[in-house]
Amino acid sequence: MGFGAIITTGDDNLPLPDSLAQWLAEVRVEEELSRPTKFALRFEDDLCGDRPAVEGRPEIAANAMVSVLVPDGNALACLVRGRITRVESTARVGGVGSSLTAHGESRKVEMDRETVQATWEGQEAQIVTSILQGYGFEPKVADVTTRTYTAAEQLNQRGTDLALLDKIAGENGVEFWLSYKVSPPPPLPPGAGYGIEETAHFRISPEVPSDTPFDIGEFSLTPLDADAPSLRVSVPGDDCPNVNLFRARVESERPNRAVGAAIDAASGETGRTDTSADPATVAEGRTLDALDGVTRTIVTSGPGDDADQSRRDAAALREASWFVEATVSTSAQLLKGRVIRTHQVVNARGAGPRFSIPYQAKTVTHVITAADHMMDMTLRSNVIGEEA
Repeated sequence: MGFGAIITTGDDNLPLPDSLAQWLAEVRVEEELSRPTKFALRFEDDLCGDRPAVEGRPEIAANAMVSVLVPDGNALACLVRGRITRVESTARVGGVGSSLTAHGESRKVEMDRETVQATWEGQEAQIVTSILQGYGFEPKVADVTTRTYTAAEQLNQRGTDLALLDKIAGENGVEFWLSYKVSPPPPLPPGAGYGIEETAHFRISPEVPSDTPFDIGEFSLTPLDADAPSLRVSVPGDDCPNVNLFRARVESERPNRAVGAAIDAASGETGRTDTSADPATVAEGRTLDALDGVTRTIVTSGPGDDADQSRRDAAALREASWFVEATVSTSAQLLKGRVIRTHQVVNARGAGPRFSIPYQAKTVTHVITAADHMMDMTLRSNVIGEEA
C-alpha cells in the first residue's frame, strides 16, 4: 500500500484497479460527529490516445460505492464507505495538468433520497432500529426515551428517513453516526473484496456504561482504547511532541440551566420543568457549572408532556456542557501509525494545567497522499484542568 490508503469500489469492496489507482494524487475525508462523512478523491488525468485515462471510469461514476481504508496500528480502519455524489473534471490543453475529483458522502446519503409520508407505532427505539435495519446497518440504539406511540398518538413522518432520525436524535440528545469493521479479503475465491461491517450508532457519545445511569454533569471522558495515542504538546526530555499545532479556548458563556413548559395533549394540563447541570467534579477537572458560579438559563419548548420537555432540557444542557475546545494538527507519522476518529477520546499532555485533559474528537479532516496522512482536528471537553 504505497499510497497510504486503500480505495475500494463497488458493493463487494474490490480494490481500485491499478490502471486507475496509479493516477490517484490525494484523498480527503471529513468527519464530524453526527453529520454525514464527506470524501474526495483527486486523480491526475492525461490523454491516452484520444481519451482521458481517468474521466468516464465506472469505478468513480455517479452513485458508485467507494470506501477509504487506512492503516491504524496493526489493523485497517475504514474512514468512510459511501456513494459518489459529484464529479469535477479540469482539462488543460495537451492533457498535462488535467485532473478529476470525485466527491461523495457516507451511506447516510441513501437515507436522504426519498421523501416518505408514513405513521409509526411502537417504542421510539424500535422505530429507529427498524429504519436502520432497512438499510442493512447493524443498529446500536441506546439512551432513547421509552416513549411508545399508539394508534391514537402516532409518530408522523413527512420527510426522508435521515430527517426523521436526525429529529429523534436531537430530541433525545444523542448522536447518530456510522462506524466500520474491516476484514482483509479471503484467500478464496481469488480477487475477492474486503469485508466491511457497518454499524449505525444512535446513542449518547461518549458511550455511557450500561450499569451506570446517565448524569448531565458527570459523564467522564475516558479513552476506551488503552492503546489510544496521547497528544503530546510541550513535553520535556526525550518524550517528543507529536502535534504540529495545539490551540485551545474556554467558552464560559454557555447555559447550565434549562426551564420550559409542556402541555399534555391528553389532559390539557400544563407542566413546567427546571433542569440544572450537576457541578460535580469529573475526571479530575471542573465542569461548566463549577467554573465561575454563574447561572445561565435557556428556555426550551415543544410538544409533549413533562417527560418530553425534561428530555429536551437535558439534551440542550448536554450539548452546552462541551465548553472547552481545542484545534490540533498532527499526522499518522507523528502518532506512530495511529489515526484519530470522531467520537474517540484522547488525552493531551504538556498543554499546561488547564488543557492537559481528556478530549473527544469532534471533527477530523484527513488528507492523504503518497507521502503523508495529515489530520486536522477539533476536540471538545466538558472539563477544565483541576489546577486552573
